[in-house]
Parts: sequence; structure tokens; C-alpha cells
Amino acid sequence: GSGTAAITAAATSEQNPVRQAYVSMTAVFWDTVVMCLLSGLVIVTNMILHPDSLACANEGSLVDVAFSYLPFGGNTFLSVTTLIGWSYMGQQAYGYLTGNKGFLYYKLAYLAMIFIGAILPLRFVWECADLVNAFMVIPSVGALFLLQKELRIT
Repeated sequence: GSGTAAITAAATSEQNPVRQAYVSMTAVFWDTVVMCLLSGLVIVTNMILHPDSLACANEGSLVDVAFSYLPFGGNTFLSVTTLIGWSYMGQQAYGYLTGNKGFLYYKLAYLAMIFIGAILPLRFVWECADLVNAFMVIPSVGALFLLQKELRIT
């Protein structure tokens, strides 16, 4: 609900808006149903197989702890895909705000934030991420209020 699906949808080369809408509608399915289901299954399976592993886990580290028990590099997969996905989203937003100039500055800042995030306490990192996500929601909610007269509910 924060508006990131629109960022990925805008990157398409599809000329037919109906076909693009069909593809965009599946984003909710893949994100919510598939990825949340898989994460939930990993967490529940870890709780059953390794109940002691969650003794000092909080809500921010629950997925991280559960994925660390996967035999094929779960933490690495989780970290790399998250970093790539958010890097893309941030780069698209940065390009929009700067007129597609100075991407090197964004990439250097992103790399610095990865390092800083790795050495800071996890709870603080999550709080910062939540704050940044809140800033991302503000323009979306503002646009909804400005466009409310254009909406037609059938």
C-alpha cells in the first residue's frame, strides 16, 4: 500500500494499458500471497524444528533468524534480493526527483547506508526504514485526496 508497485509498473515497455494492468494486478498476488506465505512457512517450520532459535528474536529479526536455518543460504538470498529491490525503487525515485542526473551519488549513498545499517542495532534500522516508508506514503495519500473527485466507485 505504499506505492512501490507503481514504480515497477512504470518501468514497463508495454504499450497496451489493459495488458499492463493485468500484469500489475499480479504484483499483489506475488508479494502478498506467495512471498508472505513462503516467509510464514519458513518461520513456522523453524519454530517447529528449532524452537530455541527464536528465544532472543524480536519482530524485526524473526524472518532473519528463520531464514538463517535454511540449508542453501537463506539469509544471503533474503539480503541480496531485498537490497536489489529497494535499490531499484530508490534509484527510480531519485531519478524522478533529479531528472535522471547524478545516479553515482545515489549509488554511493546507498552503499554507505548498507554499511551503516549493518553496524547499527537492528531495531534502530527498522525504525529508520519505517520512517522512510512513511515519507514514501505521504505523496500517495496526498494524491488520493487531490484526486478524490476523479474517482468513480461503481
